Amino acid sequence: MPQPSRKTPQKIKRMLELHSEGKSSREIAEALGVSHPTILGWLEDAGLEANGGQGDRKKRKRSPPDAAAAKLLDQQKRLAEMQIPDPSRDLATMLGDLHEQLAEAYAFVRYHRDAVKAGTSNMGDYDKAMTIAERLATRIAELTPSAPVDPANDPSNVEAAAQLRRKFGRLIEKAEAGFICLSCGGDPYGRGRR
Repeated sequence: MPQPSRKTPQKIKRMLELHSEGKSSREIAEALGVSHPTILGWLEDAGLEANGGQGDRKKRKRSPPDAAAAKLLDQQKRLAEMQIPDPSRDLATMLGDLHEQLAEAYAFVRYHRDAVKAGTSNMGDYDKAMTIAERLATRIAELTPSAPVDPANDPSNVEAAAQLRRKFGRLIEKAEAGFICLSCGGDPYGRGRR
């Protein structure tokens, strides 16, 4: 059996009164004892838009941030300003600058990790800090010259040499096995006649 509608003429009249007074849709919903989405639907049915509480977000007056929020905004600004150093400078200076920025980025990562745990920051800020730190670390790895490889100790060279020794050893054994002295017909290595 369907439930009776909660939309009564009295509730609609009261909703319109509260709306004309500038009340938000949430305040109207609370006053009438219905849900916020219900009020939004009723306002739409009446051809009205919700007052939106404090009005258009773009026109709202911003309150000054508290100390923690100010620190977070400062860190976000500094993270956004971090850029890859000018490549025209010498490599040592550029790597030094990148290492300093990476240390600062890791400090931001730790700060945001702790702030997320404490509930004073969100994962988006933590992810931004991690992305910047990863980008800086990658750039450092790209610019850091790799140590020259000693061919004698290079594992790939050592293994390749061992494979070649084994291959040549087999070829020599095969050649020696079929080698016969042309003058006497004997085995020049003293292994008997074939």
